[in-house]
Amino acid sequence: MNFCTKFDHHYLDRGLALYESLQRWAPGSRLHVLALSHQCAHFLMALDLPHVRVLRTEDLCRIEPRLTAAKADRNAAAYVFTQTPFLVLAALQDLSEGQHLVYIDADTCFFSSPANVVDTAREYDVCLTRHNFAAHSQPAELYGEFNTGWVGFTRTPAAMRCAGWWAERCLEWCHDRPEGGKFADQKYLEAFPHMNVGVQTLSSPGVNCAPWNVSGRCFRNRNGQIYVDEKKLVHFHFSLLQKVTPFCVAPRFSQQLVLKTRGLRRHVYSPYCRDLRAVATRFRIPREFLHVRARSARDMHAGFHSRDARPAWWRIAWRVAKGEYVIG
Repeated sequence: MNFCTKFDHHYLDRGLALYESLQRWAPGSRLHVLALSHQCAHFLMALDLPHVRVLRTEDLCRIEPRLTAAKADRNAAAYVFTQTPFLVLAALQDLSEGQHLVYIDADTCFFSSPANVVDTAREYDVCLTRHNFAAHSQPAELYGEFNTGWVGFTRTPAAMRCAGWWAERCLEWCHDRPEGGKFADQKYLEAFPHMNVGVQTLSSPGVNCAPWNVSGRCFRNRNGQIYVDEKKLVHFHFSLLQKVTPFCVAPRFSQQLVLKTRGLRRHVYSPYCRDLRAVATRFRIPREFLHVRARSARDMHAGFHSRDARPAWWRIAWRVAKGEYVIG
């Protein structure tokens, strides 16, 4: 199986946790990584991990020189989004006709094998995952019906044209704000079902499971396998998660309107916190790469960065007790 993702050196622990979860549940799967910083590229190249191909922003700019000009008219977060379809196109060029590629966000993790999902998706040109926003929070008109946390392409002429169209649109406009019916690289996905391509839309709670669609769901461990309701949890998207200490994370449930879940902290967030700590230790990720920082203007405006950056021990204990932080 073939996957691609992108991250910088501040996300190395998440990217490596994703890689290890993929190799745990789908051994031998190939992961194309777009390193968004020189530090990240050098670190990954030095590791020389099996089944990992490292690409750099400069590599994409050599393939598509217009990316250099696009960088000048948008902020750093928007430029990261702009590169998504170009990473997909570069990774697809490495595949043979009929092979399937899945783009996944770096702040995701596998909890079981994706083989069945990928095998079914090969029958289509494109595979999309719905947001499935909870009933009390449905901003689909702003952020789109589909989420870029899992987007699949089978190497077919139709899929290549679709990915190329996506890349052209992101060159024209790609900013980290809703505007004129667009949002970053994501809202463009809504056009795919209206193109001359075969599109599969996934709505299973076990694929690209995320804070925006977990309200009211129950997570259980059955003989070492995590289930969400009665479905196997395949892939979870840890959107907006922020590390507080090596043993503690802020999932930001209140900001994302997560309500009435059972087992989510114990069976999903706590293990992920342990995974982040384990890869940071095992791969000797420098501490300066792991410091807390705001990931986007949206984060900074919401005050997430200052609130969760190195709080006093008593605040950590208080927030753990309130369920705002998760220990792992």
